[in-house]
Amino acid sequence: MAITTNLTSSLNIYSVLYNSFIFVGTILAIVSMFIRGNSGSIVTITAYSCMAAGLLLVLGLLFSSLSGKIKTATDLLQAIQLNIGPFLLMAITIVYLLLINIIHRERIADEKVSNSYYLFSIFSVILIAIQMSLALNAMSKQQFKETGTLPLMTSNFIYLIGVINVIMSLTLGTILKYFVTDG
Repeated sequence: MAITTNLTSSLNIYSVLYNSFIFVGTILAIVSMFIRGNSGSIVTITAYSCMAAGLLLVLGLLFSSLSGKIKTATDLLQAIQLNIGPFLLMAITIVYLLLINIIHRERIADEKVSNSYYLFSIFSVILIAIQMSLALNAMSKQQFKETGTLPLMTSNFIYLIGVINVIMSLTLGTILKYFVTDG
């Protein structure tokens, strides 16, 4: 009985932790849409860092919940596709955005980037906010708490938005790498 209570208590603390990281990161990302210059660059990097930390915690929880449930390679592929995949795609996208913002921080802070950068950055943040809200909503449902699985429609919708966001993120990387302005 005490072991179950301690496990439930630690999972609740873990849940509060990853929800907090994701929520704070999403709010900071939305705020960063309205700030330019050095402050905007710092807020964006902080936002992506918080979201990445929260998603890595969720991925850790999902991977640990797989132990004992996977019998065949097909089970593993299905679990990755339906449950882990949407979070993994979000995490990879956010880490990529974090890296390009860190690499090109000085140019972003000095506003020596194309105006297209700001447009695509806003679109990307909006898509991330939608993905995060869908994920947080699905994770608060009883199905996720009991089985660690997302509803199929939610999972597919997060994938769809994620693929669009990957395209936006790669476009942002191209803009930052090849298009420079004098300020």
